Formats: sequence, C-alpha cells, structure tokens
Amino acid sequence: MQVALSGEDAEKLDRASLRGEVLHLERGADVTLQSLPPVFAHDVGRTFEAELRIDFTPEPWEAEFRAITATSEESVRVRMEPVVAPPEWDRVYEGRFGGLTITLSARLRNGDEAVAVKWTHRSDGSPAREQLVALRFLAAMHEEGEMVMRECEEGRRLLSGPNQTVAAEDRLPVPTSLIADVVVIEDWVGSDLKVPAEISGQEIAVVAEVAEAIRVKRAQFTGESFGLVGDPELIPQFEGGPEVEIGEDWVVEIFDETLALGRRRVKFRPLAVRRGELVEPGRQEVEIEPGPLVEGEQLWWALVRPD
Repeated sequence: MQVALSGEDAEKLDRASLRGEVLHLERGADVTLQSLPPVFAHDVGRTFEAELRIDFTPEPWEAEFRAITATSEESVRVRMEPVVAPPEWDRVYEGRFGGLTITLSARLRNGDEAVAVKWTHRSDGSPAREQLVALRFLAAMHEEGEMVMRECEEGRRLLSGPNQTVAAEDRLPVPTSLIADVVVIEDWVGSDLKVPAEISGQEIAVVAEVAEAIRVKRAQFTGESFGLVGDPELIPQFEGGPEVEIGEDWVVEIFDETLALGRRRVKFRPLAVRRGELVEPGRQEVEIEPGPLVEGEQLWWALVRPD
C-alpha cells in the first residue's frame, strides 16, 4: 500500500519520526492499495481515507562511557532508556549506574544538529562497589583527557571528544573516600552494606575509623583501664606485672546496622591493680590499669577477621 499525507499531517509525521514519538491520525491518511491476493484484485488502485498510527519510539540500548586521562582510565556501562525530550532537543536518553545519571541529548534537525552529555550523581542506595566505580569515573571526567561513548552490541564508537575539565576537588573526594571505606568494611565482613542516601558527618567519621583499622589490622586502645570480675585467688597473678592479653568481640553500628567485625585483642603489663567489692561469693571486682608493652606510650588492639 501507499500512504499519502499532506500539509500539517505530513509535518506531524516528520516531527514524530525525528523525535521518536507516536503519530496517531484519526483521519487524513490517504491509502492506496497496490498489491493484494487475486480474490481482492478489484480493490487494487483504490484510494480511501484511513486512521494511521505509527510508533517511532526508540528502543533502549547498552552504552559504555569511558574516560581516558594521563593517569587513569575509568568506564561505566549503562542501559540508555529513551525519555521525553524537551522542545530544544529531539531525542533524550538516560542511563543510571551507582547513583550516577548520564543524560544524552541529541538535536537532529538539518543545520542545527547538536549532541550534549550531562553527568549528575546522587547517593541513591546503590551497592557501594557500583557507587565507587561511578564516582571514580566521574572524577576522571573532570580531568584533562578524552571521553568515548560506545554502543555495546555492535561495538560502534558513537561519540568521542575532550573531557570538559571542571574543578571538582571540593565535592568528589569526600563521597569517593567514604564509599571506598565502605567497600573495605564489606570485604572484611563478607557482606554488603546498605548505604543510605543521606549520611551524617558522625557516620562518615565512624566508617573512616573502622576502615583504617581494618587496613592496618589494628586500632588504638583509648581506654584508661579494664574492669574485670574474677576469682579473688587469681587476682594476685595480675599484680606482679606479668604480660596480660585481653580480648573482646568487635561490634560497631554503621548506617543503623550492627556489625560483628570479629575479635580484637590487646597485650600489656599491668601498672596497677585495684580490688573492688565482692559482687557475689567467690567473685571479686578488679580494675586493671594497663601499661605499654611494645608500642612506646600507646597500646593497640590487634584485629582478627570474623570466622
């Protein structure tokens, strides 16, 4: 069949095909049948007015964005979904990964062609590893270098050009460092953490402290003494100054989740042992003031990974 449109309807067809929209005309499409089975041969060449509906909506596609700088090469792979385009653009796609939103806008009109790529990031509860990849990619996109966009299925390079260098030193380091610390903790405990969209400064400090302790396998002991309850006959063993090792479960709360991080142990020589009251028959309270053993004026917890 041959379909003929004229005037405003023809303009609507051009606009729908250009912008990837649905064209629906209830009237105005002149259809001429050009080929039919022999039994309907009498209708060949007959023109009639018909309702027309054509869906030009583009399909989603897989894209890889790569940032290549003098010191690093970072990439993300995203599914680009078509979204409604504002009047100034003809096609707009969005891809999301690790809190990163990539918006690709294209204007296809003759003499006014243009392409724009926009990057935005917001912590959205994505897995920490994905957020870390996204943040490192975003940091690379702010350095001098090249950006490459590739269509994954066919391997075609669709777009390339120099990165738009923008000063981001005041924004990216804090979230990147935080998410990197979260990944360290996840590797230590063997499970993923749910990273909230909003994180307080206190939570950031706790995550940083725990991650650093895990990296060096020790944490500074900040207490002044140990309180113990034990057999009074055993207490003199602490008073002569022999080496003592005390261990406890290492438990912290991060993002409203209680994490059992294993065990921590500290060795020291008691400087003072102060007896307390009998808490029950045969059991006496005692306070031990630790002295440094190896680390000069500091004591350290040795950290042990959970079983």
